[in-house]
Amino acid sequence: MYLPEIGLDEPSGLSVDDKGKGFWIVSDNTKAVFWLDAGGGLQRQYEDPRLHDLEGIALDAENKRLLLVSEETASLIEVGLQPPHPISRRPLSEMVSYIDLEEVLPDRRNGLEGITIDPLTGTVFVVSERDPKLLIEISSDLESVVGVHDLDRVPVPKESNHDDVSGIVMDTLRNGFWVVSDTGRSVDFLSRDLGDGKTFDLYWEIDGKRRRLHNPEGVGLSPDGRFLFVLSDDGRDSKLVQYQVGSVQ
Repeated sequence: MYLPEIGLDEPSGLSVDDKGKGFWIVSDNTKAVFWLDAGGGLQRQYEDPRLHDLEGIALDAENKRLLLVSEETASLIEVGLQPPHPISRRPLSEMVSYIDLEEVLPDRRNGLEGITIDPLTGTVFVVSERDPKLLIEISSDLESVVGVHDLDRVPVPKESNHDDVSGIVMDTLRNGFWVVSDTGRSVDFLSRDLGDGKTFDLYWEIDGKRRRLHNPEGVGLSPDGRFLFVLSDDGRDSKLVQYQVGSVQ
């Protein structure tokens, strides 16, 4: 997953196609979206100056759009999947909210990192990286912030060693969220009500040896919920790793 010749050298977000045909990927230093098909073909799409500092991407199949998060501009970007592929940007500061988001998210360098969509309700969820780590619920029309949750309050094992979040995907089969941490080199499963969490360290294998996965940035789930995909940002060693998912109990 390191192809600087086409601009994919800082992979930062991942979403799995709802038909299992491939992956949508963003790189935070490239103003474009990448499509990786199941056969390994990779191409740039939807190049636009508004696609700035992208840290997360989610497919909204119901509304035939991609939703992306821009960290530096603290905004969501909508890309239409049908011609003429309209692109629009919605800053969080312009959404109706019961709290002052500019006050809650003062540090744009550690701001919005990941995005996912509840396919059953259309609710959009975005996470902020750290200081504070938040899960922000946004209405499907991107007009209103309907909830803000402090992820530091979710009980996870004491041995967990991470202080940030870098990507999120919803898991309707298990009624929760998968949240990756690049500092912890791990993924948490958080229950939908955020009442509890469980941590799994991330590894990959080469030549029969197991190694920790460095800098996981994006996470996606197969349409049937059987496989978790994690995208790492590790220079020339950046990779897309597939994990089989069982019970989280």
